[in-house]
Amino acid sequence: MKSLISRLLLLAWLGFVHQGLGEDTRKKLEVTSFEQTIGVIKRLDKHVATITLNKSWENPYDCIHQIELNAYFRSPGGEISKVPGFWYEGFSRSLHGNTEHLQATQVNGWKFRFSPMATGEYRYHIEIIDHENNHSTLRYPTEGFLTFTSMPSSDKGFVAVGKTDPKYLEYEDGSPYIGLGHNLLGWEWSGSRNTAGTYDFDRWLDRMSQNKANMAQFDFCEGDQLEWTRNPTELPYSSSWQGLGRYNQKVAWKMDHIISKAEQLGIFFRLCFSHWEDFDDERKDFPHWGWNRNPYNSANGGPVANVTEFFKDPAAKDHYKRYLRYIMARWGYSKNILTYELWNEVDAPKMAWGEGHDYHSNQRAILDWHREMSGYLKQLDPHHLITTSFADNLNQPDVWQLPNIDLTTIHRYPHFNQWLDGKFEQFEVEDCLTYIIQKRSKSDSKPLLIGEFTVSPHGKSQTHQD
Repeated sequence: MKSLISRLLLLAWLGFVHQGLGEDTRKKLEVTSFEQTIGVIKRLDKHVATITLNKSWENPYDCIHQIELNAYFRSPGGEISKVPGFWYEGFSRSLHGNTEHLQATQVNGWKFRFSPMATGEYRYHIEIIDHENNHSTLRYPTEGFLTFTSMPSSDKGFVAVGKTDPKYLEYEDGSPYIGLGHNLLGWEWSGSRNTAGTYDFDRWLDRMSQNKANMAQFDFCEGDQLEWTRNPTELPYSSSWQGLGRYNQKVAWKMDHIISKAEQLGIFFRLCFSHWEDFDDERKDFPHWGWNRNPYNSANGGPVANVTEFFKDPAAKDHYKRYLRYIMARWGYSKNILTYELWNEVDAPKMAWGEGHDYHSNQRAILDWHREMSGYLKQLDPHHLITTSFADNLNQPDVWQLPNIDLTTIHRYPHFNQWLDGKFEQFEVEDCLTYIIQKRSKSDSKPLLIGEFTVSPHGKSQTHQD
């Protein structure tokens, strides 16, 4: 009898909860507040709009099944740009010893970021689609448009493929861009485990600027993933990882700070989305994790069992497109992103391809994946360059021929690539790089970026060889 009563009470409670959720789901969507940047900004400066709604969603990053926001900006010449909105959470920073702490400010909401390419008056409106409530749509404002004015600027503009010579990069104004700098991959670059967070990047970027550097790389990997499996004690930001399809707001806030700093200093970032070390077969704790902690792994609730399936599975591709959409929505405004890099060394030998599979058996799937993702990203953001990278410079020249891959890259590590076409010895780095550049120049008409190289990549034992 007690068991029956308990079950009836449980059913009644579940019904109450479901009814409450249903009422919230069916609640009429309303805008409760709106703010935007002052009415006049310079061309290519960041225009920000913040909107607050009267509802909340269990996963505000799910633009397919829950909530989707888009702004439509009309330029003075009549061109329409569709810009996704994104969920934002604010933080303040402090340094305790050598560890950064981010404290939530509770300044949360939906944001749009947009950089005007032309001068004159821009008009825009916002469309909010509540997919949870039968895809009901709200326009803001209900009538007319929001406006701001873009004034002339001396800024050189976005970096693009050269119009005079497509093997080189240039600014919008036609002046050349020649990138020189460092890869900045957090703990891996400094040996500090990156516990100082944005304070480390402030120091690094200032020193780079003082020494005339104008390019750096940031990878969403190895402690700086936007989505990863949760471990609250592992790293300063790891308590905010929530698995696939949910983006770590502390890492995102950190990236906001880094990009803003780069904009002030004139440094351009290669922004990499996926890194082979997050997909490899290592199984230890940080920093030796890999596929065992990857949120795409079905063992962690993801859609696929191995990396071979990652490149083919429709559900995995849908998740990745949402990931690209969030990145573009949050940082696509910035001209200081030099290029989006889809992969860092997609052909790495340790990847968890699955039994009976390896990189070579997946080349067609990798090509098709790059075609699909570069095309989708170019639809979202036509202003930024797109590339990818391989460990072996001879692999998959067909990827470089894809129309939405704008520039090619090379990596050269003499410790691992001991010989090159039987022509050069292990430590002839300058001659090797020259040879690779000349060879790639003959096979591809696109700009070439030396993404990674070093004389001594393998610790103290190699320093003596330098």
